[in-house]
Amino acid sequence: LELFFIYKLLNPKYTPVCVGDSKCYLNYFKNRFFGPALFKKFSGYKFEGDDNFEIHILCQKSDIWMMAWSLYSFLYFSGLKPSAIVIHDDGSLDAAINSALASKFTNLRVISRADADNKIMNLLRSEKARLYRKRGHPLILKLIDIFILSSAPRVMILDSDVLFFNKPEEIVKFVKGEVGLDALISGLPESFEKFQILVSSEYLNRYSLIENKIEFMNSGIILYNKSALSEEMFYEYLDNCLRGYDDYFVEMTGWNCLVGQLKYDFLPLDRFIIKGRITERTIAKHYTSGRRQELYAYGIDEVRKRMKI
Repeated sequence: LELFFIYKLLNPKYTPVCVGDSKCYLNYFKNRFFGPALFKKFSGYKFEGDDNFEIHILCQKSDIWMMAWSLYSFLYFSGLKPSAIVIHDDGSLDAAINSALASKFTNLRVISRADADNKIMNLLRSEKARLYRKRGHPLILKLIDIFILSSAPRVMILDSDVLFFNKPEEIVKFVKGEVGLDALISGLPESFEKFQILVSSEYLNRYSLIENKIEFMNSGIILYNKSALSEEMFYEYLDNCLRGYDDYFVEMTGWNCLVGQLKYDFLPLDRFIIKGRITERTIAKHYTSGRRQELYAYGIDEVRKRMKI
């Protein structure tokens, strides 16, 4: 896997921004392989929490460095001060990392996998939900645990591989209650292959989910009003899901189906991007696994440049 990303880094077809830029390659190796050491010196972000919303992030140990910058860049450019930042441990975090994270960000707590396993299994009200939680891919925590354990009036779900470069005005207005929507979600350009929604046709048609464009949703960034999503909607999705218990995409299918039933809008596709170069207009870029080399090669350092640090 490491050789695969190095190949993509050095290939102009995949990482053209780095062509002829030796600093770009040095940044990749610095951020990719020395992240744990750099994280120890990371200053973090302190604030007085006063915005009544929560940020939830599912994270694994190997992603701590990029997750720290994802969270830091969002807090810095948004100016928002969440009442809680909740890191959901996929099972790989340890006590030292948990303590370090809590020391670097205000109102941050880590829910360990062991604690979540015990708590969630007792809270779930259907056998199928318990089976998805027990047998599922670690990403299932991003759906089940965040839905069940979030409690603020507004909830933000953020992937650890999203970096922010400008103020996300749409998100700020949503958190402040200044828009008449129940959800915001990042999306896929029409040039991308549509995301496959594997649920029962009866469920799909009941809520006109294809017409509501859920095939173009991406769960890298989601904001929603907690009161807009009921437990009945959550269990109804799992009852109608046709993906196997350990399927990687149960989580994203779930959030797409749930958000698709709400009054929602896409975050601007030309400013919240997946493909392409960062410009002065770019608000955020989601460095999905196929583009992860870009995050380490220039993404983190571009954030630092814009923060002037």
